[in-house]
Amino acid sequence: MTGPRDIGADHNDRNERRELGERSESVVAAFLRDVDGHEILTQHTPGDRPQGLDIESLGPDGRVYVTEVKGTAAADWRPPRMTRNALDRQMSSTWVADTLERDGQTRIDEHDQIGDGADQIGRRVIQVDERRGTLSVWEHVREDGRLDVSEGPDRVYSLDDLREVVGAQGGGPEDWPGGGSPADRPGAADWPADRGPEDQSGPSADNEEVWGR
Repeated sequence: MTGPRDIGADHNDRNERRELGERSESVVAAFLRDVDGHEILTQHTPGDRPQGLDIESLGPDGRVYVTEVKGTAAADWRPPRMTRNALDRQMSSTWVADTLERDGQTRIDEHDQIGDGADQIGRRVIQVDERRGTLSVWEHVREDGRLDVSEGPDRVYSLDDLREVVGAQGGGPEDWPGGGSPADRPGAADWPADRGPEDQSGPSADNEEVWGR
């Protein structure tokens, strides 16, 4: 695998964006299964419609989760952003309900079945940053699909550390991305004072711009 580059600067380079997205989805599926203890119910596969469901999983708490995966190798850091479609936004309650109905295994009757409650379908965004060698979990998704990024990600992990954990269990993609240089990773000054990398549960920290699919 080639090293991280500024994928996304050239919008004609669709193959690289697609490959980045597929790698990121494989990494996140392995993370959910082997680290977070989820059972993968549905996963986007190469050739599926690009605007569809990334990952639907059953968590150890008995809740169903919909995870949107964002992969990046861009030079400048910024938090994930959801793609605005013609009528809706990724990860909004209506988008999740419609996408589950079309692509998933879970059926819901009302949009209010999606939320943060113990009996509701959960939403999260996970970003794989190949340039900085991190995976970050963002769990504060608003009803309209926008992320609350005011306090940074909820958890951040080093891809190198995750590769060791997942590899020990015989999982993960063959082309698992390598870690970025520590100099590329945002320091405490890049995060709010109460949610910096030192405060995160997990081996390491940070993250960046997104590839909305």
